Parts: sequence; structure tokens; C-alpha cells
Amino acid sequence: MNELTVNHRKLLATLSAGKGRKATGLFLVEGLRAVAEMNSAMPGAMREIIATTAWWEEHPDFPVTSGVVRYVAKKTDIDRISTLSTPQPVIAAFAIPETPLPPVGEIASQLTVALDAVQDPGNLGTIIRLCDWWGVRHLFCS
Repeated sequence: MNELTVNHRKLLATLSAGKGRKATGLFLVEGLRAVAEMNSAMPGAMREIIATTAWWEEHPDFPVTSGVVRYVAKKTDIDRISTLSTPQPVIAAFAIPETPLPPVGEIASQLTVALDAVQDPGNLGTIIRLCDWWGVRHLFCS
């Protein structure tokens, strides 16, 4: 288990902006449930996991594949990295998938939704559920 350095904390904090995500090819996922879901949905994409000592003690068997770097961080460091108003004790960095866009003909012939600058994750979740209900095949977010 590695200790989180100040420089690495600053690098992780840059992932809250699109510029930082684009430069590193990583994005952050916060919270036990979200990290676990993303880890199972994108096997092999997790690059590192950062958590408090207390979290590691509560979850010693959290499934992390080999090659994933594990960090122990202070709560204040987690607070500085987090984008949430109430930071969770675990944050993971995942590689941004290289997903090619579907052909334009496929997009044009199927129900598609494009979103720009949705700021509230709750609203985005509602939109995703509605798209699923109505059979939207493609959902693009800026």
C-alpha cells in the first residue's frame, strides 16, 4: 500500500476538469458503490484506488486486479481530490475507454439524445433512465 504524495494528490485533483482528464486519460469515480459498479462494468480499467486507512480496514478484500496501485490517504487529502460536497472515503481513477462513435447512418436511423453541460448528476441519472425507458439507442454527453 502506497502513501499518497502531495504531487499525486494535486494530479488527481486536476481530473475534476475536462482538461485534466484529457491530459491524463483518466477519470475519477467516488464512493464504494460507484467504484465497485465501475470496476465490474469496466474490468481492467481501474488504474488506482485511494482510500482512508479506516476504509481499507473495513474493506480489506475489496476486489482489485493486479497492476492497480493502492493508496492510503488522509481524509483532508480525499476532501481536496473529491468533487462531491460530502466526500466519500474511497476514490478510484479509471482509464477513459477508447470507444469509437457509431457510424453516422446508424445514429441518424435510431433514436438519439445529445446533452450539453448537464451539471446535476441526479438530473443526468433521470435522463439516462428515461432514455432507457423510451428505447433511446445513443446518448451523447459533452
